[in-house]
Amino acid sequence: MKITQTELASMPLFVLEGEMDHASGDMVYPLIREALDEQAQIVLLDLQQVPYIDSGGLSVLVRTLHHLHQEGWVGLIKPPQEVLWVLELSGLRRHPKLRVFPDQDAARAALTG
Repeated sequence: MKITQTELASMPLFVLEGEMDHASGDMVYPLIREALDEQAQIVLLDLQQVPYIDSGGLSVLVRTLHHLHQEGWVGLIKPPQEVLWVLELSGLRRHPKLRVFPDQDAARAALTG
């Protein structure tokens, strides 16, 4: 997994490339946790280059959702249909603090609007 950490509208953005599984989860979650520990309330994950997610990837999302501050949320940017399907099956897609965006422009609009 390749992880690029940047920002979108002053919020942490992680651009992920590769499978989101147990091995990559051990790389991704500490970076997300660090961003949240530095008082970020919102974390964005660009998943357009993530073709696959398993229970390890879901675990990253669940742990992130549990670690959010009261007003925080997680934004998933352009997850492939296969990833959305797993989120639907797991029930995570309906989590009130999980938002899905079709692209970075839509995520930016949610952050600034």
